[in-house]
Amino acid sequence: MVQRLNIAVDVADALDYLHNCEPPVVHCDLKPSNILPLIQYGEGSQVSPSGDVYSFGSVILELFTGMEPTHDMFRDGLTLQKHAENAFPDKLMEIVDPVLPSIEEKYGSSLQNQSNRMEDICNTIFSIIEVALSCCKQAPTERMCTRDAAAGMRKIRDSHVRKSTR
Repeated sequence: MVQRLNIAVDVADALDYLHNCEPPVVHCDLKPSNILPLIQYGEGSQVSPSGDVYSFGSVILELFTGMEPTHDMFRDGLTLQKHAENAFPDKLMEIVDPVLPSIEEKYGSSLQNQSNRMEDICNTIFSIIEVALSCCKQAPTERMCTRDAAAGMRKIRDSHVRKSTR
C-alpha cells in the first residue's frame, strides 16, 4: 500500500506544481497508462485544472480498488466513481483491491497487533477514497483543488508510514 500511496502523492504533487506555476499548465491527459504500465485509461473531463483533478481522483480509485473504469460491471450509468460512492463508507473494504490488506496484514506479529494494523489500514483506505471522491465530484466547482488533494495525500501517506513503523 505504501508504494501506491507514494505514487498517488507524486502524481498529486506534480499536478499541484503544474497547476500553480506561471503560466499554469493543464495536463489534459492524466490517466493510469501515463503513470503505471498495464492500467487502462480513466474517465476524463474538460480541459481545465478541475478536469485534471477529476482524472486524478479516477486514477486513485483505480490504484486502490484494482478496478478499471472499463470493467464489465460498469454499464447502465454505473461508473467506478458511483461504485465507490455506493460503498462509502460502510462497505468500502468490499471494493478495495484485496491484495492491499493481505500484504499489510502479514506484518503484524500478534493478534492484537494484527487487529490494530487492520484498523489502521481501513482508516487509511477510508481517507484515500474520501480524497478520490472529493476529486471526482460531478460539478467542477465542488471538486477538491489540486493543492488540497496533494496535501491530503501526503498527510495520509505520512500518517500511514508512521503507524507502520511503530
